[in-house]
Amino acid sequence: MNKAVNIVLVFILIPLFALAIIAGFDLNAFGVFEGVETPYIHEVFLIGAGITGVLLGLRGVQRWIGLRIFHQEEKFIWIGTISKERLLRVRLYLILENSYLLLIGMYFLLISDYTIALGWVCIAGFAEALLFILFKNNSRNMKTGLTSQALIVGDRDVRIYYFSGLRKVSVLQDSIYMEYKDELTLSFPINAIQQKDLNEFKDQFLTLINKDKVFVSEKFKSL
Repeated sequence: MNKAVNIVLVFILIPLFALAIIAGFDLNAFGVFEGVETPYIHEVFLIGAGITGVLLGLRGVQRWIGLRIFHQEEKFIWIGTISKERLLRVRLYLILENSYLLLIGMYFLLISDYTIALGWVCIAGFAEALLFILFKNNSRNMKTGLTSQALIVGDRDVRIYYFSGLRKVSVLQDSIYMEYKDELTLSFPINAIQQKDLNEFKDQFLTLINKDKVFVSEKFKSL
């Protein structure tokens, strides 16, 4: 969900960024826009702020609540913390992918009175990401676990890899790939599991899949 929300936000905020220039400098453009007199321009920014707020809110709720699944340890056959290397990588990703919200939020606050609400929404999204980094980007919360039905990886958000329909497990470079029927392929980084836990993870994983239906590469077996 994290990646999907970021993509949708880009497609929403880029046009609003351009429209804010027209509103902020009261420009006429393309024979359609008439500066601050452009029809419904205020409503467009309010709707944009509402949609952006909903998307950022859904993203925040999903990842904060999603990580709580690891507090229910009785549901897991095996559970381990992600590596320090992965924690640092996730922190960097979160900073990079959310810094634009702070910058574009300040832009919307300053350029026009019409875009103030949108500016505060963007800054609130950045603040949520900052709080997530401070309180959730640690080994107490970000983990990888195995249940009887799925592999669950929780870092930037929670991703579930079900065993149902699984056909192949392989290793390529630094990632484990899980291939399903209907040509669906999912992957996750090996360092989502600490090096010292890899053997235990692998052994438990192999007991949970149907080896008669799932091809497991030798490279995975030798982790």
